[in-house]
Amino acid sequence: PEVDALSNRETIELTIETEVAGAEVWVDFERAGVSPVKLVLGTGSHVIAAAAGTRRGVLTGTVVRTQPI
Repeated sequence: PEVDALSNRETIELTIETEVAGAEVWVDFERAGVSPVKLVLGTGSHVIAAAAGTRRGVLTGTVVRTQPI
């Protein structure tokens, strides 16, 4: 069975929108969908990449909650 690695982690829902609509979006080296894509990520460091045709982009960052729920 699959293990829920996020069961004890704080998660945050976010939307990833790219400059080029319809770009493929990858999070932590796994395909996440096509932009715009809504995701739930655990807090902490992540690698986000996007590609459409010859255009590519990548960013690394830390997901943190900046406002109380």
